[in-house]
Amino acid sequence: MVNRKVVIGAFVLFLLTLTFASSAFAATNNSVSDLPVVDADKNEQKLGVLSLQEDPDFPEDLQSNGTVTIEFPPGVTIDDTSVSVEKMVYWQVYPDEFDVITHFGGQVRKIDDSVLQITLPNTSRQNREAITITPYVKVGTILGDNIEVRIDGSDAGITNGTYELAKVSSPTDPNKPIILFNLSDPDLSIDGTMATISTNVFPLSSKGIDRPATIAFLLLDGNEPIQMAALTGDLVNKRLQASFQLTKNQNYSFKCVVWEDVKHRRPLSSEKTVSISPTMP
Repeated sequence: MVNRKVVIGAFVLFLLTLTFASSAFAATNNSVSDLPVVDADKNEQKLGVLSLQEDPDFPEDLQSNGTVTIEFPPGVTIDDTSVSVEKMVYWQVYPDEFDVITHFGGQVRKIDDSVLQITLPNTSRQNREAITITPYVKVGTILGDNIEVRIDGSDAGITNGTYELAKVSSPTDPNKPIILFNLSDPDLSIDGTMATISTNVFPLSSKGIDRPATIAFLLLDGNEPIQMAALTGDLVNKRLQASFQLTKNQNYSFKCVVWEDVKHRRPLSSEKTVSISPTMP
């Protein structure tokens, strides 16, 4: 005969295990409200309100003294000229029937011009809480027609993700450079009539890492491109090269540059050039 007390005890233990596991892996519900339309090349612009809110069933999601970073895209920088970064962040508590918005008791600081770091205060285990963030930014030359931020907050019990905080009414000139990558001085080797140019690609910051780009190698006769080789993909921390067949006994120059893509050719790096005077047979 099966011992009913043992079965019931095992079932209760199983439920407790499930509850504990669910709580341990729970995370915040993130949302955006008041999505504005902003202008390119303008200061002190208010973005949408970003809320990082505990799940109602798990009011212990947010972790005391945990940190979360909010990274803005290339061309968008935090503007604390009139509104300090501390006043961009509020702590919201949800008691039984009403909301209470209070001054944020943790720490808020700029890691650099485009990264905001938030350290949580001591959190409650009874009431549902949330972080409410209203960023003010300077919008410069940007890629695309919207502004998305990237959240990394797993250390604080916050769901990671990318969130749109604004539309851009007048995107910047698609030919205007946005420098995300740096190229090393190119190396050039010649074997008979074949010339090979190579360079290393480095990111200026983490913003250049998670997007594909195109590196272009161009052979020029004077200022006129006569041959081109291009590669699109993840270029970061790679050494890349291209080879060209030389057809004339004259001076040539080579250029390498990172573009957004081959179609638009918006520069994402400064150009690097090297000249040669081949000796043809």
